[in-house]
Amino acid sequence: MTNVDWAHTPPGTAAVQYAHLIIDRVAQGMPSDPYEVDWANAPLTVTDHRQTQLSLLPELDAAARDETVSEIITDVCRSAYGIHGARVTVNLNDRPEVHTRVDSIKWARGAASGGGRYCANIYLVHSGDAALQPGVYLYSVITGGWERLQQHDRTHELREIQQHSFSATSYLVLTINYWRSAFKYNDFAYQATAMDIGTFLGAEHELLDSDVAGTWDLEVDETALAELIGLDAEQEGIYAVQAWGARSATGIAHHVVRPRPAAPTAHRRDRHVISFDTTRALQRDMAVQHPDWTRRDLLRPVQTTATSTEREGGRRRLRARETSFGRFDGTSIDAGVITDLLAAGRAAGVAATSASSYRPRLTYLVYVNSVAGMAPGVYMDRDGELVLVQDGDQKDFLESTYFLHNYMGRRASCTLILCAPVVAMSQRHGTRGYRLTNAMVGSACQVLLTAARAAGVGTGTALGFDAAAHAAHTGLDSDEIAPMLMIMLGVDAHATGRVHMTTTREVAS
Repeated sequence: MTNVDWAHTPPGTAAVQYAHLIIDRVAQGMPSDPYEVDWANAPLTVTDHRQTQLSLLPELDAAARDETVSEIITDVCRSAYGIHGARVTVNLNDRPEVHTRVDSIKWARGAASGGGRYCANIYLVHSGDAALQPGVYLYSVITGGWERLQQHDRTHELREIQQHSFSATSYLVLTINYWRSAFKYNDFAYQATAMDIGTFLGAEHELLDSDVAGTWDLEVDETALAELIGLDAEQEGIYAVQAWGARSATGIAHHVVRPRPAAPTAHRRDRHVISFDTTRALQRDMAVQHPDWTRRDLLRPVQTTATSTEREGGRRRLRARETSFGRFDGTSIDAGVITDLLAAGRAAGVAATSASSYRPRLTYLVYVNSVAGMAPGVYMDRDGELVLVQDGDQKDFLESTYFLHNYMGRRASCTLILCAPVVAMSQRHGTRGYRLTNAMVGSACQVLLTAARAAGVGTGTALGFDAAAHAAHTGLDSDEIAPMLMIMLGVDAHATGRVHMTTTREVAS
């Protein structure tokens, strides 16, 4: 696939070609392999509009029961994507300045992210309630508040664009800022960022459980939504919409805002943006592929009854999630734990896509090194049952397929490979199928990682592995079901350098 002319791909083919590119990238390379990362041109890891009106909603009282829609949404965003503390642990992944310079310290969030770039932006299209005025907002990761980008109620326009059968008080809109990841990962960025959308969906599932099933609308009209919010869809793709709080449309005066308001200028430190032909090709196809509206009856708004107190367990689990870079000690874990984690991930993947017209199937490969109750070997998930497909020590093979040096894979108790029909979905549904499949995998990953930490199991997640080799090793046809994500599970060695600290965040009024 390295000889594909990405600037002139035939319409509707970009997603299939890109999926093959990712699967075969170790053997065939990537178009941008000569690209060198310019850290001096790195964009911010957040979008920050410093000149806009900022609305700060206080953290909810644990006993509160009369919460507005905007207050609950803020609580969810703060738990899933807000900064909740500094994390300084000596490991095999971070550059030295993370441990030596305060301005390079890592700040933890509840949701995982491909490469730690956190490329999703969270917009709120809001009709207004007692806590927040009508408008279009961007969630500020830095402050935990809302940057007001537009001052009009545009919920009715969004409902008409997405052809929902109900009106809602508010809509969350999830987007991906490609450059935020592409400066570092170039052509691979589209793959990693597609899973980032899923990690937010999975984090929300941790907080609201079954209340979010059937609420994520992944069939977006990207062009129309980009115009409504004021985005350039080639630079920032629109991936998902979620309605909150059903309301009657009777008697509401609907005002259509024309022309679209000018987008506020975000603060930036990078000198220039580089666009990659792979991303442009996928976005061209997205612009001309019409959404599938045939199953809108599956979709519903979030109407949660969970109180702030009832959401606290999810908050604690999200705050505890972290990656075990180079810390596994080789200790065994129990087979029952593996089974529970796989089930948790599968349930989250189903919940993320349950309102979609097409739902890909998630499956697992499980490479067992040291698991009580399971013989060493590689197992395949078949309808929820793990079947041994190759016995014996798999450490040499695993090491040969993971080409970075930030994990001690040989010390992991087992390694999971999350597999999904990304090529088949791309053939049938183009870029939309590609995105949806990755969102499902990302959601499953997020919940699996969070559940593992709650069970006392350390995790290490990798996108940088040889997917084609794993397919060949286990007899998978990658055109039907392809390896997409590697997750190592094990027990963390506690005799590693770790700095314990308490941090607070004060925001000037």
